[in-house]
Amino acid sequence: MKLPDTMNRLILFLVAIGGVSELGLALVKLTRNETTIGYYIDIASIVLVAIGVVLLTVIVPRASRKSFRQITLLIAVGFLFQLVYMFIWYYYQHLAVPSGVPAVSIGDFFYFGSYVLWAGATLPYLKRYGNLMSSNSRLMLAAYSILAGVVIIWSTPRLYDASLSYGYNWFETGVWLAYTVVPLVCIFLFLAIALLYHYDRYGKGLLRYYWLYFMLPIGFIAAADTLGAYYYIAYNASVPGQYSDALYLLAYSTVIASCATILKSDLREVSMEPSRSSRVGPTPTDLIEGRGYILEDPTSARSFEVFGKLLSDKVGGGVRSGYVLSRQHPTQIRAKYGLENTRITWIATTVGESVIEPTKVTMIAHSVMEYLANSKNGLVLLDGLESIIVNNDLNRSLRMLEQINDFVMQYRGLLLVPIDPSAFEPRERANLIRNFALIPASESSVRDLTGGSPVVIGFSGH
Repeated sequence: MKLPDTMNRLILFLVAIGGVSELGLALVKLTRNETTIGYYIDIASIVLVAIGVVLLTVIVPRASRKSFRQITLLIAVGFLFQLVYMFIWYYYQHLAVPSGVPAVSIGDFFYFGSYVLWAGATLPYLKRYGNLMSSNSRLMLAAYSILAGVVIIWSTPRLYDASLSYGYNWFETGVWLAYTVVPLVCIFLFLAIALLYHYDRYGKGLLRYYWLYFMLPIGFIAAADTLGAYYYIAYNASVPGQYSDALYLLAYSTVIASCATILKSDLREVSMEPSRSSRVGPTPTDLIEGRGYILEDPTSARSFEVFGKLLSDKVGGGVRSGYVLSRQHPTQIRAKYGLENTRITWIATTVGESVIEPTKVTMIAHSVMEYLANSKNGLVLLDGLESIIVNNDLNRSLRMLEQINDFVMQYRGLLLVPIDPSAFEPRERANLIRNFALIPASESSVRDLTGGSPVVIGFSGH
């Protein structure tokens, strides 16, 4: 199943659900029995959210990378909180005597808790990759922020006046005002992550659409809440059922559609974890695509030979591209290893084209990530790690390597990092190889790694 086609089907499904919801609510409204309308809509919402929670729970263990399991679990628990809230709403509206939802109840905790969980799901990825966002995406976020700010500035004093007229205390007033602010903040975070992975195309396969799938239903829920606040402000009355209820039903239906789409797809694309059965090219190599490798290679000579051999392998019917970042001058590298058509960046304290200073680890990471995002099974050789560590510190350099390695896994590339073992203390070496596969000096010959007798490489990472 092609993902763009899947996305189109999902959108058509949403349009159909939205149209049916509007038509159904409009027909029921003709009976003038608002109590009956509310009863059946609340029952439908509970059923739809329950199905969505079950499907999300099924997805969680299938997302094989730990970080993505945690994020999917946060989204699932967020919708579970929504389900609990719906039960509380149903009780107060249809079972309690006298009926009617109180100004503040335990239901508000679960409702706002769902937004907090959803927002929290985006934060690790925004923190790690937010600096990759394009200028166009930043402009779109700025435009949204201005619009959200206008809504908040316009609505807050009016909601505050309404809370005074209702006799709310300070806590009830705070909850009342949060119903406009919290959804808008949550949408900002989901919009940011969707722009990064979908619009900026840093995502690949299902990952490119994953955040968009869950931005849609949460966006519908937030729109329904904001619409409700607007009606209270503008008309001093609840929003007509056919508007907000249609948005809620559309949101809950979208969760089900999104879950079904994800479950039909290859979840390894979402997890960013490479398939361990994937091999680099047709040779009997033990280098697995989607992994980063630390090679004990003091002179980097063997690493460049391995790099050159891997470049000559065919991948998917085409020639693999490569990218070298090195302390050695590009002219020397091309002359010595014959890498005439390979992109090379010189890590040096000088000014020039295709030069990055060793102190600018963010630029080094961004350069590699940009290459991987625009390459198929890209091959990266990062030579000169010792110089980067000397000009920064070990922890900062390790964070850079982890960022690069995450992108290598996501885009099914290969990362080779030669090191001089004598330059590191045992503890430093242990931290360095923690998330990488280590290739000791005795096992890093070109023949063994790229086509000779297979060598079993001891994995030291995931």
